[in-house]
Amino acid sequence: MKNNYLIDGNNIIHKMPKLTKLAKKNEQDTREKLTFLLDRYFINKNISCTVYFDGFPKEAIKTSKVKIQYSNSKTADELIRNDIEGAKNPKLFTIVSSDLGITNLAKVCSCKIIKSEDFSRIIDNDDKGSYLSENKEKEIIRSLDTENWTDLFLKGK
Repeated sequence: MKNNYLIDGNNIIHKMPKLTKLAKKNEQDTREKLTFLLDRYFINKNISCTVYFDGFPKEAIKTSKVKIQYSNSKTADELIRNDIEGAKNPKLFTIVSSDLGITNLAKVCSCKIIKSEDFSRIIDNDDKGSYLSENKEKEIIRSLDTENWTDLFLKGK
């Protein structure tokens, strides 16, 4: 089975200054730019990716690798929460969010977690052409996993 990334699109947008600036001018262009960055990042990886956006779709966004979910009258967090809770094997999920409600649920369900600010740095490097080697990328994600487990077990004491 392949790993699945569930990404809170608005979280990522607000962790990347160039996207935050663009979002003030044009929400559709911002979503397209993020989707393009995610497509480039995941294109050669055997990973599925779903990005969640709050609100309703406007113009269709073309992607080759990324599935887009709009929350319509709900919130993106609700959709992510439902997908985690409804999963047969949530251990295959990597949740990209900085929302404590989502990340706490993800921890309880044994999902991997990457904070939006950390993931935004990874895809921003990819966009600049300063590609991380696969080993360096895994090292970053492994260190984030270690932080998550440390937070879970040591902060509760």
